[in-house]
Amino acid sequence: MEPMFTLPYSEYAVAQQLQEVLPKKDGYAISIPLGRQNKGWDLIAHSSESHRAATIQVKSSRSYSGVPAKTSRARKRFTHYFWFNNFEWQTNAADFYVLFGLYPLPDGKALDKSTPSKWWVHRSLLFTSQEMKEFLDPIEGKFFDFGFDIDNRHCLRRVRGAQHPGEECFEDFIFANRATDLRTFLAAGKVSHQVLKRH
Repeated sequence: MEPMFTLPYSEYAVAQQLQEVLPKKDGYAISIPLGRQNKGWDLIAHSSESHRAATIQVKSSRSYSGVPAKTSRARKRFTHYFWFNNFEWQTNAADFYVLFGLYPLPDGKALDKSTPSKWWVHRSLLFTSQEMKEFLDPIEGKFFDFGFDIDNRHCLRRVRGAQHPGEECFEDFIFANRATDLRTFLAAGKVSHQVLKRH
């Protein structure tokens, strides 16, 4: 029987995103570990020009439907939530972390006319190792989550584990907005630090 190698969908989808922002024609390559019990990172992005590499850890969550607030004074409820297991940041952590969430569109409708109709879409947040450490430090408990509305494609708001739930917008950490930081890291080994903004 022919042996087969499998990859979790979250890592596969992130690898595809990496290939889009770090194309092969520009001298980049995306690699995965041979062993599935590899610790510390799930993907590697490499630049043949600078001979530098970036390790990437993927954390994933499926989506949960929001429940309407019972009263007008209740905390804002979002249409969808991503719920992640809390984890301990390590000193030998990956260079980047991706928080990946998969969610269904209502009735399989596309987000806009230019997007092909499909049932499942995803959102990803990209953090440097130091940004991930600072994000995790104040969180207590086993979980943290993000709330978002489908019609707002550019912002996820931290709910559980936040000092002011629902007020921290993570638009700056959306994967597509960090493409330049990935290329900068592979060229120079460092990127500018993102600051959490309250909206």
